[in-house]
Amino acid sequence: MPSIGVVGGGIFGSMAAIMLAQEGCRVTLYEKDKDILLRATRMNQLRIHRGYHYPRSLETALECRLSAPIFKAYFPGAISTKPVRHMYAIAAQDSKTSSLEYEKFMNRAGLAYSRLDESDSFYSLANKQKFAAIYDVEEDTYDPIALQALCRKKLEESGVKVELNTTVVPTELREDAIVTATYSEVFDQHANYQFEICEKPIVKLPKEYQNVSLVIMDGPFMCFDPLPGTDLHLMGHVVHAIHHTNFGDKPYIPNELSEYVVRGYVASPTITNFSSFKKTMLEFFPGAQPIEHIGSYFLIRTVLSNRDHDDARPTIVKKVEDNYYEVFSGKVTVAPKAAQKIVQEMLYL
Repeated sequence: MPSIGVVGGGIFGSMAAIMLAQEGCRVTLYEKDKDILLRATRMNQLRIHRGYHYPRSLETALECRLSAPIFKAYFPGAISTKPVRHMYAIAAQDSKTSSLEYEKFMNRAGLAYSRLDESDSFYSLANKQKFAAIYDVEEDTYDPIALQALCRKKLEESGVKVELNTTVVPTELREDAIVTATYSEVFDQHANYQFEICEKPIVKLPKEYQNVSLVIMDGPFMCFDPLPGTDLHLMGHVVHAIHHTNFGDKPYIPNELSEYVVRGYVASPTITNFSSFKKTMLEFFPGAQPIEHIGSYFLIRTVLSNRDHDDARPTIVKKVEDNYYEVFSGKVTVAPKAAQKIVQEMLYL
């Protein structure tokens, strides 16, 4: 079996390394940080996506729905056991998807849901005029610390050699084959991705929201999700999260944001869009005060360019050249399934 170098120690690179090693390959995982799973895998909303997020891309929704059970079976110890009420909502105005269209989508995708009656206690927290509908759904949250520990264990058990604090040029590696799974650092110079420098504020919300995860669809809206192991939440916003966008084969980081992106978590950042996050939260939930800003994550998010019409996030395993493969995907849920695809394409096709 060949020797394989995997570049990138996030969830996709780690899973590729594990599964290739389990097939008998001699695998080395190269990660430039001091540990694995420190960036995008940790600094996101921590949802195990089932597909509810993609009403305009049935392909992405089905991929998430089919991948979620595989992820949970592979990492049972990383699933948060804290009871959380997971909800998705359709905004009354400016949504690209109506509540009727959203229900048709969920039915077609085979996603379980229950529409909240306005007598539901959660509506007492909301500005009802801002919502066309709110739904209870079946999703889970993963604990990034537990996931990191499990990945470390699986890498060791499968015999993967892990090289931390190591920056490499993939084409200069000596292994028989190379896989890059770096998400924000694309090595294919012919690629054309959309890179976004995003902020995710970490906040303390009133106790009424402690066990609630909510995503408001489908447009320039917000979400908030519990941060496992704490009484805090992570906030997201389709517009306010983005500090900078560029297109091409590599991200551009403005000087004023460079230190933040490298650090990831920043306590009391001087550059922040938190006030806009807070304003949106209070528009939908006027009683959600006080909202205490603890700090923010800053990360690079990579998405397909020119896909605003459907917001598709497919998993792509691309053969860049002979014995050189690149994996691109943005949803943690899909990582085991993507690794299976890498194994198949590299070893058996």
